[in-house]
Amino acid sequence: MGGKLGDFLHAMFAVKHLSTNANVYMYDIGWEFGIEKTYAELAPILLQQDYIQSVSILTDYTLDPVQTPTNNSPVQVHNEQLLRDGYVDFGGYLRSPWLYRACWSELYANTFHFPLTDDAKWITYNKVDERFIGKVLIHRRNNPVRLNPTFPFAQIIEEHKDNVVFVSSNEEDYQAFPYHDMVPFERMTTLDNWFTAINSCGMMVSNLTAPTVIAHGLDIPRIIELPHTPDAIHCMGEEKYSSNANWYLTETQNTLYEKILN
Repeated sequence: MGGKLGDFLHAMFAVKHLSTNANVYMYDIGWEFGIEKTYAELAPILLQQDYIQSVSILTDYTLDPVQTPTNNSPVQVHNEQLLRDGYVDFGGYLRSPWLYRACWSELYANTFHFPLTDDAKWITYNKVDERFIGKVLIHRRNNPVRLNPTFPFAQIIEEHKDNVVFVSSNEEDYQAFPYHDMVPFERMTTLDNWFTAINSCGMMVSNLTAPTVIAHGLDIPRIIELPHTPDAIHCMGEEKYSSNANWYLTETQNTLYEKILN
């Protein structure tokens, strides 16, 4: 599968349900920081998963001309042996009739035909950072279509006071955050930084970004700021499969996020 990173990590949810010794392939479409850098940082993390035995960069393919052009369209693979071995392109979720009709877990389960279980965690990581243990991490990518002006950031910060840290790969997100003067900032520069911090924290509060998917995969207690766009459906329903999954769209459309605010 190709980038974006969040979509790729979500696909590992399906990989876990379908294989115990998967060979995972990345193809060079849509990676924000380039496939070589992403592969170098991501492969060691993926290889910690007991259902993945190898991670490689796919080379012998072309874009599927039937697809609507996007950054992570499915591809046509030309490696006949790979196809005989049962290659599955999880980018195929883009063609699924369940897209924008079900949350991520149901989208993948219905599209790739596997049952859902009560095990919501599909990523493990072997590192923690003492600085973030028990902390509430806020990550808000400053993308206008991802922002929700009624999300209760002020209430969350007031509830947890000095236990809140804003994390991002860039300071621009922090400066754009309306409450930046109330919380300190920690820059994340590598995927190892992100996985370690999120694996250590007590709760993650974020909008629809790749770090949110890391929190989903690690099944960290989380509250997701949902936008007023069709993408909101990706998280609405995940609470059926994890008691740690919470989301907020409006004052009347949200899960009981108070249960982990207090």
